[in-house]
Formats: sequence, structure tokens, C-alpha cells
Amino acid sequence: MNWFRAAFSSLVLLGAVPFPADAAPILITSGGELIGANGVLVNGTLYDVEFVRHGGCPDNGCDEQSDFTFQTLAAASAASQALLDQVFLDGGTAATAYDSNPALTAFCANPDICYTYTYYQPAPALDPVVGPAYATARNTSETTDLLVDGITGMFGFPLGLPPDTPAFTVAAKWSTVPEPSTALLFGSAFALLQVVRLRRKSSK
Repeated sequence: MNWFRAAFSSLVLLGAVPFPADAAPILITSGGELIGANGVLVNGTLYDVEFVRHGGCPDNGCDEQSDFTFQTLAAASAASQALLDQVFLDGGTAATAYDSNPALTAFCANPDICYTYTYYQPAPALDPVVGPAYATARNTSETTDLLVDGITGMFGFPLGLPPDTPAFTVAAKWSTVPEPSTALLFGSAFALLQVVRLRRKSSK
């Protein structure tokens, strides 16, 4: 049973190794446009984000609090700040100048400015016309990128550009990065064991 104990130990080790906190997200592009990113770190947890056309809340209808990945203004603001700090950055070429040229982000046709909305709360029942609440990452071609979450409107909802200005706005659809399955971890541990055995045989 030594091999089982070794495999189990390897499994524990693999499960305990965290994703490096300083690892850069993997940017997803299509047709020269930035359409999302995988592995965005928000408050110590990794998320994937997809940029979708703004004009409505992208999170499962947005009529229940449970529909939202981030459920408070503070959390949505942290996610928006993560976009500015980790995703909307210049990559060293004109084709990857996602900070200097906001128009490289999907659905943001304006090269000077783009607002990315992260929704966190349904519209108030007393006035659904107000719409779901959101925090906003304002990405500009200059040095004035900022988080727009301090201004409040009716019923305390943050203000922003209306959905009839698609050239300036995009919605962020967030999802948590799934944890590795037990089977995957055990398979990785077993593969590691096999490598160790082969090395031992070759060294004899």
C-alpha cells in the first residue's frame, strides 16, 4: 500500500498548491478584439470574465440577488478595479494596447473611453425602471482610468451611461474559476508517481 499512501500524499500536495497570486490573467481575443480574460484575481479568488454587449444585465436575468457573481457594491467595485489593474493594460504592441486604445475591447467602438459595467444587485421592486445596480471600470486612452462607484442615483444606485450608448459601454459577465475535480487531482498524483518510478528505474 506504499504506492497508495504516496499517491494520496501527492494528491494532498496538488490540492494545496494555490494559483500564484501574481500570475497574469490569460487574455481572450477574437478578430483582434479583447473579448474576455481567464484567471482574474478579485479579493483572493480567481474569476473568468467575458465582455458582452451592454443593453441589459448579463447575469441570468438579474431579477434575483443570487443571479449575480458579485453581490455587493464593494465586491463589484473590486472586480471593476481588477479589470483596470490586470486586464485593460497595454501589451507592448498597437494590436494589444488595451489601455491606450479602449476600442480594442469588444463592443467598445470609441478609441478614447469605454465603461465596463459589473452588475451586483437587482432593480428595486418599487421602481424597476431604474435597472440593476452596477460598478463601472472607466478605461480611457489617457491616464485617467478610474473606478466609478462613488456617485449614487435614485435609491442609491450608481449612475453611468445609459444602455443606448453602446460605443462607450460594455457589460462584464463574471464566473468563478472551477476547482480541479478529485479525479483530476488523483490522476495527476498517479502520473507524478509513475514519473518518479521511471526515474528510479533509469537510475539503477
